[in-house]
Amino acid sequence: MSGRANRKLPLDAAESEAHRMRGNSMRGNRETPESPTADGAAGRPEKADGRASGMYGCGESDDLIVPGKRANKAGHPAAEPVEGSGSTKGNALHPTAQRTQSRASASSGLHRVRQAARRDKGVRFTALLHHVTPELLRASFYALNRRACPGVDGMTWREYERGLADRLADLHGRVHRGSYRAKPSRRAWIPKADGRRRPLGIAALEDKIVQQAVRTVLDEIHEEDFLGFTHVCEEDEKGRFSVRRQTMAHRMRATVEAIKAQLRRRMHQPIREVGRWLGTVMRGWMNYHAVPGNRERLWQFRTEVTRHWRHVLRRRSQKAAKKWTWARLTREFKRWLPRLVIVHPDPGERFDRTHPR
Repeated sequence: MSGRANRKLPLDAAESEAHRMRGNSMRGNRETPESPTADGAAGRPEKADGRASGMYGCGESDDLIVPGKRANKAGHPAAEPVEGSGSTKGNALHPTAQRTQSRASASSGLHRVRQAARRDKGVRFTALLHHVTPELLRASFYALNRRACPGVDGMTWREYERGLADRLADLHGRVHRGSYRAKPSRRAWIPKADGRRRPLGIAALEDKIVQQAVRTVLDEIHEEDFLGFTHVCEEDEKGRFSVRRQTMAHRMRATVEAIKAQLRRRMHQPIREVGRWLGTVMRGWMNYHAVPGNRERLWQFRTEVTRHWRHVLRRRSQKAAKKWTWARLTREFKRWLPRLVIVHPDPGERFDRTHPR
């Protein structure tokens, strides 16, 4: 066994990388000092004077980084040597938090929250506010629409960006101290096609930032249950508040475009074969998205798919445009395509079944 002390291996790849990168720009080699023996040879002290352990001898130190580049001349005296570098103070071996504007890496703890929610569907999270970090607030700010109308505070996105670091630090402190208060929304009216007007509430910019950050944290928990849906808050005629799920428009458009491309490839296949395939695809999509309150999106999806299939059928040949009349198309649609049926129960009914009183 060599006289050098055994070098302690790093705990993980991050520590190994920290050992390699610490120091100046020249690559250096970490040297483990040798414990002197009685006869001056290098070796462990217990070999020289019979002690039980060498744990108190000279061990490996982070401050000893020997430069890989030696002196220019090896004469006596040698030329001026290159200085080594000391260790980084603080927790140099622990990986630092990722500093990026992306949602995925705004907080390293959010990944563990998602893993815990996946492992146990019944787990209850009692402390999530610490995940609202300055990095997450910054990512939430850059996720907002930069040309949106200002709220009651009159603050635009461009104005808030000036001195953003100080503004977000103040907002983060108020959120965690409990002194943050949401401002009232500014009421705006949007004209409708029938001449009526629809009310719209425009939140203040800081409220949008906080809402986006909280949504990011909660999506890590509920993303598996509400994947592909957006949530709409509304009131009925009696003033009762409710939240309904609605299929995201961009995801529905992406699915329709994929079906459209497949229909073009299957243009000259038999109608029976295309109808069976299309019915299976639509039935699977609608079974997932057929939730209470989502009937409008289901109708839009079915209308778009039938329109594309009609367009493909009428382009099969020169006579197909006259052959495929609306009466014949309607019969084929009814034969192969599923009807609009809400297959999922209401959230209140599902809760009563899961947690009976």
